[in-house]
Order: sequence, then structure tokens, then C-alpha cells
Amino acid sequence: MANQKEEEMAQRWIDEMVELGLTKSQMVIVIHKARAKYLELLKNQIQYIKQAPAEARAKTKAR
Repeated sequence: MANQKEEEMAQRWIDEMVELGLTKSQMVIVIHKARAKYLELLKNQIQYIKQAPAEARAKTKAR
């Protein structure tokens, strides 16, 4: 199910890039930049999740 949704999303991206008239090399650049941005956001989210328990413990101890 998840793979089907991912494939549909990827197809929408491709369709939109074709409508914009991008060349294949431009599409590759767009995909790589989007992937890099996604990985950066994912890394930030992981850091936030790791910090949240420590902050919660600190607040509990402060009480």
C-alpha cells in the first residue's frame, strides 16, 4: 500500500515536471535537491525527538 502511494506521488512529480517543460537532466537535479532537503528535515526531526525526553526529564526534576 505504501509503495503504491509513493509511486503515485512520484508519478505526479514527474507529470508536473513534464508540464513545466523540464529536461531529464533538470528533473534529476530537482529530485536530488528534494531528496537532500527531505533528508535534512528528517535528520532535524530525529534530533528533536532525541532531545525531547531529556528536556522533559529536566522539567520534571526542576519541579
